[in-house]
Amino acid sequence: MNAAPHHCPFCSQPLPPSEFKLKPPFYVRRFDQCVRLTNLQYRIVEALRYQRRTINDLISILYDDNANGGPDNAVGVIHVSIMKAKRKLGPVKLRIVSTRGRTAYYTLQVDK
Repeated sequence: MNAAPHHCPFCSQPLPPSEFKLKPPFYVRRFDQCVRLTNLQYRIVEALRYQRRTINDLISILYDDNANGGPDNAVGVIHVSIMKAKRKLGPVKLRIVSTRGRTAYYTLQVDK
């Protein structure tokens, strides 16, 4: 018995159950759930979507286009944004996971 397809809350098209979409301005949708992120949280999710990243990778991605190079406490700003994004992403079954070793990496995981 197949489950009924989930539909996009924006365009009503059927969505595969495991797929999620990033939709500007700053929405993440999956299944019948949709969450709104801040600009920075959205850009972090976008950066982690296809590969794991270090904090330095994220700083480069997020602040290279900034003439000042970003805030003085960029590491702290990113850590807080990741922590808050983790809470928001729960309903759409996405997780930002950090793995520690010699270098800490952040990964976006999709739960089923």
